[in-house]
Amino acid sequence: LVTGVQTCALPISLIRNDSTISLLCNLIITNPKDILICAKILINKNSFYAKEYLATKTNLDSIKWRYDFDVLRFIANAKKNGDINILLTASTPTIAEYFTNKLWALDSYISSSTDLKTKSFNKYLKIKEFNDHKSLYIGDSLHDIAIWAHLGTAVIPKRCSITILFLKIFYPR
Repeated sequence: LVTGVQTCALPISLIRNDSTISLLCNLIITNPKDILICAKILINKNSFYAKEYLATKTNLDSIKWRYDFDVLRFIANAKKNGDINILLTASTPTIAEYFTNKLWALDSYISSSTDLKTKSFNKYLKIKEFNDHKSLYIGDSLHDIAIWAHLGTAVIPKRCSITILFLKIFYPR
């Protein structure tokens, strides 16, 4: 029996690293000439293609990902209670699939694509697809205010003090 759907952002919420910066740093160390190719892709196409290129050219296991263990415990407990945990990220499918396969508490993922960046209100529209279940969103950014405003609740990792302060000032309850 599914009691709810938990959705969670990737960088800064589930992992403390910025995934794009981590990928760039790893590529500079392992294969610096690929940075020029990535820059060309960014100029000629868009950031989605550049991030996907970075993700496919990097050994994701070689990056030291810094997990937020409070968020991991939260989604693990939700899974034990029968909830579905979905990684909802503006990252690319390669990155989202990597973390979904690596972390047992995640059931599936929704990532950006060439035609839709899952950020801010677009994330809310994806969450809305699960409206037959109780939904909860774990996020860290001021971009997530659109989601929290529509869901009526906010789950924010405690280290995101600027976001928490902003919500207390502009959305008091």
